[in-house]
Amino acid sequence: MARQSATAAEQIAFAIPTAPLPPPDYLTAEQAEFWRALVESFAPGRFKPDQVPVLVELMRAQSRARHINEQLATLRKRDLTSDTKGGREQRAIYMQLRDMADAETRLISSLSTKLRLTDQSNVRKALATAEREKMATGPRPWDTAPVRSETN
Repeated sequence: MARQSATAAEQIAFAIPTAPLPPPDYLTAEQAEFWRALVESFAPGRFKPDQVPVLVELMRAQSRARHINEQLATLRKRDLTSDTKGGREQRAIYMQLRDMADAETRLISSLSTKLRLTDQSNVRKALATAEREKMATGPRPWDTAPVRSETN
Protein backbone atom coordinates (compact mmCIF):
# COMPACT_ATOMS: atom_id res chain seq x y z
CA MET A 1 0.00 0.00 0.00
CA ALA A 2 1.28 3.49 -0.82
CA ARG A 3 2.44 5.74 1.98
CA GLN A 4 0.39 8.79 2.87
CA SER A 5 1.72 12.24 2.20
CA ALA A 6 2.30 14.60 5.12
CA THR A 7 -0.69 16.69 4.01
CA ALA A 8 -2.97 13.64 3.96
CA ALA A 9 -1.79 12.59 7.41
CA GLU A 10 -2.53 16.09 8.79
CA GLN A 11 -6.03 16.07 7.30
CA ILE A 12 -6.93 12.78 9.01
CA ALA A 13 -7.16 14.59 12.34
CA PHE A 14 -9.86 16.87 10.93
CA ALA A 15 -11.73 14.29 8.87
CA ILE A 16 -15.31 13.45 9.78
CA PRO A 17 -15.38 9.82 10.90
CA THR A 18 -17.58 7.52 8.87
CA ALA A 19 -19.86 5.01 10.52
CA PRO A 20 -18.99 1.33 10.14
CA LEU A 21 -20.99 -0.70 7.66
CA PRO A 22 -24.24 -1.63 9.46
CA PRO A 23 -25.45 -5.24 9.51
CA PRO A 24 -28.26 -6.06 7.07
CA ASP A 25 -31.73 -6.28 8.59
CA TYR A 26 -32.20 -9.90 7.53
CA LEU A 27 -29.43 -11.23 9.82
CA THR A 28 -30.43 -12.85 13.09
CA ALA A 29 -29.50 -11.10 16.34
CA GLU A 30 -26.56 -13.47 16.84
CA GLN A 31 -25.31 -12.95 13.28
CA ALA A 32 -25.68 -9.16 13.62
CA GLU A 33 -23.62 -9.32 16.82
CA PHE A 34 -20.90 -11.27 14.99
CA TRP A 35 -21.09 -8.64 12.21
CA ARG A 36 -20.64 -5.71 14.60
CA ALA A 37 -17.76 -7.44 16.41
CA LEU A 38 -15.91 -7.94 13.13
CA VAL A 39 -16.71 -4.76 11.19
CA GLU A 40 -16.22 -2.40 14.12
CA SER A 41 -12.78 -3.85 14.88
CA PHE A 42 -11.48 -2.47 11.57
CA ALA A 43 -11.14 1.09 10.37
CA PRO A 44 -14.33 2.64 8.99
CA GLY A 45 -14.49 2.20 5.25
CA ARG A 46 -12.49 -1.06 5.36
CA PHE A 47 -15.51 -3.03 4.17
CA LYS A 48 -17.32 -1.84 1.07
CA PRO A 49 -20.96 -2.50 0.13
CA ASP A 50 -19.86 -4.98 -2.56
CA GLN A 51 -18.38 -7.17 0.20
CA VAL A 52 -21.72 -7.49 2.04
CA PRO A 53 -22.71 -10.87 0.51
CA VAL A 54 -19.41 -12.46 1.55
CA LEU A 55 -19.64 -10.88 5.01
CA VAL A 56 -23.20 -12.19 5.41
CA GLU A 57 -22.12 -15.72 4.52
CA LEU A 58 -19.22 -15.46 6.97
CA MET A 59 -21.60 -14.43 9.76
CA ARG A 60 -24.00 -17.26 8.90
CA ALA A 61 -21.14 -19.78 8.90
CA GLN A 62 -19.96 -18.52 12.29
CA SER A 63 -23.46 -18.87 13.69
CA ARG A 64 -23.83 -22.41 12.32
CA ALA A 65 -20.40 -23.36 13.64
CA ARG A 66 -21.33 -22.13 17.13
CA HIS A 67 -24.56 -24.15 17.13
CA ILE A 68 -22.80 -27.28 15.86
CA ASN A 69 -20.09 -26.95 18.52
CA GLU A 70 -22.75 -26.59 21.24
CA GLN A 71 -24.28 -29.88 20.07
CA LEU A 72 -20.84 -31.51 20.03
CA ALA A 73 -20.20 -30.31 23.58
CA THR A 74 -23.51 -31.88 24.67
CA LEU A 75 -22.63 -35.19 23.01
CA ARG A 76 -19.15 -35.23 24.57
CA LYS A 77 -20.80 -35.55 27.99
CA ARG A 78 -22.30 -38.89 26.95
CA ASP A 79 -20.57 -42.25 26.69
CA LEU A 80 -19.58 -42.63 23.04
CA THR A 81 -17.64 -45.84 23.56
CA SER A 82 -20.60 -48.05 24.43
CA ASP A 83 -21.09 -51.00 22.09
CA THR A 84 -24.89 -50.89 22.35
CA LYS A 85 -27.27 -49.77 19.62
CA GLY A 86 -27.74 -46.43 21.38
CA GLY A 87 -23.97 -45.99 21.71
CA ARG A 88 -23.46 -46.64 18.00
CA GLU A 89 -26.19 -44.13 17.15
CA GLN A 90 -24.61 -41.52 19.44
CA ARG A 91 -21.20 -42.09 17.81
CA ALA A 92 -22.71 -41.76 14.34
CA ILE A 93 -24.38 -38.48 15.27
CA TYR A 94 -21.16 -37.25 16.87
CA MET A 95 -19.16 -38.10 13.74
CA GLN A 96 -21.68 -36.32 11.50
CA LEU A 97 -21.57 -33.22 13.69
CA ARG A 98 -17.77 -33.34 13.72
CA ASP A 99 -17.70 -33.48 9.92
CA MET A 100 -20.15 -30.56 9.76
CA ALA A 101 -17.97 -28.55 12.17
CA ASP A 102 -14.92 -29.25 10.01
CA ALA A 103 -16.78 -28.11 6.89
CA GLU A 104 -17.87 -24.88 8.61
CA THR A 105 -14.29 -24.26 9.74
CA ARG A 106 -13.03 -24.62 6.16
CA LEU A 107 -15.78 -22.28 4.93
CA ILE A 108 -14.99 -19.67 7.57
CA SER A 109 -11.30 -19.88 6.68
CA SER A 110 -12.02 -19.51 2.98
CA LEU A 111 -14.38 -16.55 3.44
CA SER A 112 -11.92 -14.87 5.81
CA THR A 113 -9.21 -15.19 3.19
CA LYS A 114 -11.49 -13.78 0.49
CA LEU A 115 -12.20 -10.78 2.72
CA ARG A 116 -8.45 -10.46 3.37
CA LEU A 117 -8.91 -10.92 7.10
CA THR A 118 -5.99 -13.34 7.19
CA ASP A 119 -2.36 -12.74 6.30
CA GLN A 120 -2.44 -15.51 3.71
CA SER A 121 -2.89 -13.15 0.76
CA ASN A 122 0.00 -10.98 1.97
CA VAL A 123 2.20 -14.03 2.48
CA ARG A 124 1.48 -15.30 -1.02
CA LYS A 125 2.30 -11.88 -2.47
CA ALA A 126 5.58 -11.75 -0.51
CA LEU A 127 6.52 -15.26 -1.67
CA ALA A 128 5.78 -14.40 -5.29
CA THR A 129 7.91 -11.25 -5.02
CA ALA A 130 10.78 -13.23 -3.48
CA GLU A 131 10.57 -15.82 -6.29
CA ARG A 132 10.68 -13.09 -8.94
CA GLU A 133 13.75 -11.58 -7.30
CA LYS A 134 15.53 -14.97 -7.34
CA MET A 135 14.94 -15.47 -11.06
CA ALA A 136 17.85 -14.87 -13.37
CA THR A 137 17.69 -11.80 -15.53
CA GLY A 138 18.83 -11.37 -19.08
CA PRO A 139 18.01 -13.25 -22.26
CA ARG A 140 16.90 -16.83 -21.97
CA PRO A 141 18.95 -19.34 -23.97
CA TRP A 142 15.99 -20.40 -26.10
CA ASP A 143 15.12 -16.80 -26.98
CA THR A 144 18.43 -16.14 -28.74
CA ALA A 145 18.98 -17.45 -32.22
CA PRO A 146 22.18 -19.40 -32.86
CA VAL A 147 24.76 -17.56 -34.92
CA ARG A 148 25.39 -19.25 -38.28
CA SER A 149 28.46 -18.60 -40.27
CA GLU A 150 28.33 -18.63 -44.04
CA THR A 151 31.34 -20.46 -45.44
CA ASN A 152 30.18 -20.99 -49.02
